[in-house]
Amino acid sequence: MRKSLSIIFMFLLVFCSKDSSVKEETTSVQKKLEDKATSYTLNISSTSGGSVSSLGGTYDQGSKVSISASASPGYIFTGWSNGNSESNITVILNSDISLVANFEAYDYPLRINFQEFGRLTSNKPLEWEGEFYDYNDNGLPDFVALDGNNQGIIRFLTSVPNEFNQAKTFSEFKTLNIFDYINVSSSDSLNGSDSILIDLNNDNVDEVVTNLQGEWYNAPNFNNGDWNSDGIPNGFFWGPMYIIYEDGSVIEFDSIPSQKFSSLYGIDLNNDGYKDVLDLLPSYLYYDSDINVYLNDGQGGLLQAQPVESIKKNLPNWADMVYDDINNDGFKDFIGGHNTLEINYGTNDPEVFNYELVESNWPSIDDNCLGTGVGTTPNNYNDSLSEDIHVVDIDGDGIKEIFTSIGYNGCNRHKSAVMYRYNGQKYVQDSDSGFYLENWYHGWASMVFTSKDYDNDGDIDLFTRYFHNNGCNIMHHSNYESEESRVGYEKGFFWKNENGILVQTNYEFCE
Repeated sequence: MRKSLSIIFMFLLVFCSKDSSVKEETTSVQKKLEDKATSYTLNISSTSGGSVSSLGGTYDQGSKVSISASASPGYIFTGWSNGNSESNITVILNSDISLVANFEAYDYPLRINFQEFGRLTSNKPLEWEGEFYDYNDNGLPDFVALDGNNQGIIRFLTSVPNEFNQAKTFSEFKTLNIFDYINVSSSDSLNGSDSILIDLNNDNVDEVVTNLQGEWYNAPNFNNGDWNSDGIPNGFFWGPMYIIYEDGSVIEFDSIPSQKFSSLYGIDLNNDGYKDVLDLLPSYLYYDSDINVYLNDGQGGLLQAQPVESIKKNLPNWADMVYDDINNDGFKDFIGGHNTLEINYGTNDPEVFNYELVESNWPSIDDNCLGTGVGTTPNNYNDSLSEDIHVVDIDGDGIKEIFTSIGYNGCNRHKSAVMYRYNGQKYVQDSDSGFYLENWYHGWASMVFTSKDYDNDGDIDLFTRYFHNNGCNIMHHSNYESEESRVGYEKGFFWKNENGILVQTNYEFCE
């Protein structure tokens, strides 16, 4: 009997020991499972254009983790993948979480590398005002220029802009040699020829309108100097005007020699749905008018010149012209610039314009070009002359402000820029609202403008259309004694609109 009880006791002891061990092992596994269940993973990443303060990790349940998103220069943070729009957020870990910080490049206007474009064409783009122009309908911006190397060649180039909408490099996809279409000796120059692109027959294909203007390199009857040092006098010539069509056909639509130098504009003057050609500088030898128009015949051709007497042009010439409704009355106006600005306001009568001569007080410059080592060009006075006009509503009142860049005949690397606002009665120069440049050393190219609400805040910001190789607008203040002293003063800026006030702002992404 004792032996049986002893065996039973031993069995119970062994069984209970095993049961206790199993329970302890089960408890340990449960604890590990519980520990694992209370740790969560946080994964943080970003799209291109910015960075995040942390990539995440493993955290205990209930942990609070603060993270921030920072945009790279030229980009803006647009929000987290969970819908939160704040750049600095705190995440509470009660489950596994993955977050992505989203960035987008600012919506900059299209701008071009003028150094590279000039290297390829020795000129600026024809008629380009900063808009997207797709000549060959391939979804990429195209640019057209008359070759500045006296070759009479029109070059068509395209580009693939970078994330900042900068066209940095260009490839040529077409050339048009004027000498192939018009009987002119290739030894002569068409550098001064004025050409425009215009769709005359509404087929979405631009024709080339050009006038035969340039320099004769072999002109015994002229005595304007021996430009190419060959012992034969040279001379400047004015010539007739042509339309060159896409199929290669050519029409001469004005045989009278003319002085149309940078004076042709394509606009629909009579509102018939077809573009006409406006000539702001008819030859005084043949035309008794300040402005002529070649009306479109509705079949892709142009009629004979007619004087436009309703538009007043008291200035010698308009170096630039804008045709736009600047006073928001529903009628387009003409704004032209020379040594000041003049405006012809459109009315409900297409034959009547109201004229305004704008009072200007533009910056002047001395004959020594402010001591920069670039003296006055011989035979040129340092008159202040408008080079580019741009109109845009900056303060959001519906009335457009007028911007003009100013160059100088002699000190032609210096530029100034001013703005005009409408005061209820007339346009007046405004030097106190953030936009005013006086005698900046800019280089040969004109300072030209474009505008866009790049940061999507509801107001329009102002940019220059050209930049240089490093992505900036290389502009030096000219009040320094030498080139060497200007090193380090480069600025790549635009004007950010802050409630109707333009603030000169540096580009963050200049290389």
